[in-house]
Amino acid sequence: MPSIDLTQWRERGNSCVVNNRVLAIGRADRISPCVNCICTFEGIRCQSLRINDCNELFSSHSRQDILNDSVCKVQCAFSFGHNMRSQQSRRISTIFGFSQ
Repeated sequence: MPSIDLTQWRERGNSCVVNNRVLAIGRADRISPCVNCICTFEGIRCQSLRINDCNELFSSHSRQDILNDSVCKVQCAFSFGHNMRSQQSRRISTIFGFSQ
């Protein structure tokens, strides 16, 4: 019979666990590019971050991290196509020696 990892359900008196990160009560952490969580006495509380500049998000986080974050996908869906086209355009310009 396979063993089950019950560590996620273990009670922690002064901390919370989210995405395999341990947060002390009262501490907050950005657990993904577009989600921030805080550990409270009642448990973990997470909320979506309002993204004002999707291009800045692309420059500060990996494409894969953004694609894995459903909050980012909703807020920056229009930027995905533009960002990918602009990256492709830069690669083509570099290959052919065009200046930007």
